[in-house]
Amino acid sequence: MTEFLWLLPFAIPILGYAETHFRLPFFPNRLFKREPEIIFDMPVRTEPGSALPVFLLINDAHLFPIRVDSVSINCYHLNSGEQSFFSFPVHENIAEPFYERQFHVLLAKPGKWEIKAELSGFSENKPLTVISDNYSTTQKKPFTVWIGSDRFPKFENQQHGDIHHHTRYTFDQVEFGGGIQLSKAASVALAYDFLCLTDHSYDLDDLPDNYLKQDPELRKWKQLIDEVITLNQSADGTLLIPGFELSTRNESGKNIHLLLLGQRTFIHGSGDSGELPFRTKSETNLKEALSLLDQQTTAYAAHPFEVPSSAERFALNRGIYSETDLLDTQIPMQILNGWLGEAFQKSRKIWIEFLVSGNRTFIGGGNDSHGNFNRVRQTKLPFFSLTEKDSHWFGKFRTVVQTAGKDEERILSALKAGHSYLTNGIALHIFRKDLSEVEFGTDLKREDFNSLELELKTTEEFGCLEKIRLFIGADGKELITNLEIGQQDCLYFRQEFTDFRLPDESLYFRIEVEGKLAEFYHQRSPDLLVAFTNPVFLI
Repeated sequence: MTEFLWLLPFAIPILGYAETHFRLPFFPNRLFKREPEIIFDMPVRTEPGSALPVFLLINDAHLFPIRVDSVSINCYHLNSGEQSFFSFPVHENIAEPFYERQFHVLLAKPGKWEIKAELSGFSENKPLTVISDNYSTTQKKPFTVWIGSDRFPKFENQQHGDIHHHTRYTFDQVEFGGGIQLSKAASVALAYDFLCLTDHSYDLDDLPDNYLKQDPELRKWKQLIDEVITLNQSADGTLLIPGFELSTRNESGKNIHLLLLGQRTFIHGSGDSGELPFRTKSETNLKEALSLLDQQTTAYAAHPFEVPSSAERFALNRGIYSETDLLDTQIPMQILNGWLGEAFQKSRKIWIEFLVSGNRTFIGGGNDSHGNFNRVRQTKLPFFSLTEKDSHWFGKFRTVVQTAGKDEERILSALKAGHSYLTNGIALHIFRKDLSEVEFGTDLKREDFNSLELELKTTEEFGCLEKIRLFIGADGKELITNLEIGQQDCLYFRQEFTDFRLPDESLYFRIEVEGKLAEFYHQRSPDLLVAFTNPVFLI
């Protein structure tokens, strides 16, 4: 590991993932143990009648072989006290670099469950018991899962998904994640129609057995594509869309990330990989990267204003997008990246400034999950302690695409055209008197505005609608109209636009919804129930 001595001064703020076998020379690692890393994981919710997939991941067993005899899963319903116990015989000797397996449990009763997952086996001929994970300093607490009584809120001809997700192929000196099969199983449980796989470009070009050297044959990248093709052969379930998160350069030469959805031609981007000391210049700048895209590819500026740490800025030359980067390229922005924090608020503000200035810019959202589905395990103090949090999980936010077909071509085309909105539990659409749906990102004649109707719905599982606001961009600012929910059911709203007058200079309109997030999700992350649409442009 001498290749990483240069990273030592920056290790504390950079090594954020719960990888405990990575060590630097002459630097003690309190987290290290002579066992493979063993973790359980699972999605946060399931659709009614769907089995809950429970994932077992074992990393580095080629260094520390173990025997797994059985896995037991104890499930406790927090409201009724009902319990269900499942036992799965395994009887396997595990000695490979990475092992994963799924166990499915069917929980009929809707509501909040605590799930205790336990492994029994042997390590170095000594009995081994693992509850939740075998990391030092973690709490081993049960997972919390919601079994739905209603399906995720959705209208016809809408496809739900995530545009930013990492898998096993994001693998390096400090990070590993679950395989694509696990991502698909979790996506099915969450009622995703599509999932965009966006592993790092600097991981996908590595040798299969050495993340420090590039592979001229790109075997990892080719294997990902082949695996997606195989998994997509099933007519049911979630459509997997391959792509990657490219490291490229902004106008100042700093490394930024670009999501390339549906891209099949690989583009190298390794400036912030940390693989070579002080070699931090990515192979392309933003404009060059965009010129290399396949015709069907949809590109997003990944978390454009999420500020990297000072160590990442210095050691890896990471930066953020400039407004010039975004205006010159007109690429959509992934403004939602797993939380409604400062980076989201800044991205939203700049997006609105673009819109009122007459620029047609679209937004998307994802969760940037790095191998975690229900619980995030991260380094608190490198080589000394770990921390856990439930506030960031796979499926927390989703991009909803307006298209009838669940195929890659139509989903990517709709994303590129801005036919989408972002939500964490609200279904939304706008339609004309003839019931035809208005697509976000398209043009609408001003005289047709008053013939429109807005419809929203959610469920008790996700929360209650509280604020519905109509934003009209005109004369360099946005005019805001609050739509009154009144005495209507807070789970459903419907209103015509007949009473609104548009200023002559109106450029567009868009909708934002806020609500009170239901207890289960609010306890995990004190966010709001939200929805944000792309604009409809007025002509």
